[in-house]
Amino acid sequence: MFERIAGLRDNLRLTLVLVEQNIRKALGVGDDAYVLIGGRLAFRGKTQELLEHESFEKLCMGIR
Repeated sequence: MFERIAGLRDNLRLTLVLVEQNIRKALGVGDDAYVLIGGRLAFRGKTQELLEHESFEKLCMGIR
């Protein structure tokens, strides 16, 4: 499914909003990332920034 999403993004130049619990897979097809914890924005930035964030694991687990 993620390959199809990436294909739509690349071939049709679409902007997509992906809501996914598997953060590593989602980051593989996204350019920007938003992480919500308890309904509040905990992170907003480029996917690479999130991967390199010092609290990445905590953000993935929903811990501030």
